[in-house]
Amino acid sequence: MEKMDFIHNPASVPTILENNPPSLSVGITPQFVAGVVMQSINADDSNTGGDTDVDGDAITYTCRYDNTIDGSVGSGLSDCTSLVNEDGSNPTFNASTGLFSGWRPALKEIGTAFEFEIVGTDANSASSSVIFSGTVQAAGPSAWLQGIQTTSSTNFNQATAYAIKWTSGNFDSTYFDHSITVNPEQLWVKTAGNYFIAVTVPLTSAVQRACVRHVALALEGLNANDVIEVYVSGTALTTGAATVTGAASLYAEYIRSSRTVFTATATRRPLALI
Repeated sequence: MEKMDFIHNPASVPTILENNPPSLSVGITPQFVAGVVMQSINADDSNTGGDTDVDGDAITYTCRYDNTIDGSVGSGLSDCTSLVNEDGSNPTFNASTGLFSGWRPALKEIGTAFEFEIVGTDANSASSSVIFSGTVQAAGPSAWLQGIQTTSSTNFNQATAYAIKWTSGNFDSTYFDHSITVNPEQLWVKTAGNYFIAVTVPLTSAVQRACVRHVALALEGLNANDVIEVYVSGTALTTGAATVTGAASLYAEYIRSSRTVFTATATRRPLALI
């Protein structure tokens, strides 16, 4: 029998490269301020500075959140885009670039903790994540009050204007004073200055469409012991009762002198463009 020799040629053996997972970073520590659009968060690979990992694989991103700051989001409460901004809109998230933007925390979320996790996954299903968190803060000393009725009744659709009774909430006692039992419709100003006011009244009725009344304005040059009250009167054409869904709310914020604020008034509507 003829003897055959086999020569091993290393060059003929295919080389299998080890896959490297993404390594994510966001580069900033965001601040969560009620009523203020958060600085955009852009997740990138920390090695490439872009949306591909060191192997050249494109990264696909997801974003989720919960309300417990413990370094672990897990399955989370929901996607980041399910958050509801102060104006009722939603933030956006780009799965191709990892850009989370347009989040404007609601005033009612002051004091609420949020923890976010952005996960980046490459074409080989290898992934890593980055977590950032914080608590929603007020831009300045503030008061947050809620109520479900006026000084007359729970019917907000009356011909006579009545003040809303604020029966729960909290406030900075250096700048505000309020009692839930004595004249609960009155919020007292204790420090002179300029104030931002936002009122939200979500209404429902058996004979009218549900709606949300929202007004925001600046009150300039208030003095100590000035009183802020919010009156409501019927705006519907029918006489059916309208009650609040959940609660009406009043947010008041002292505007520090170091802040730059724009306010304006108008006496006529703009001309229509043709």
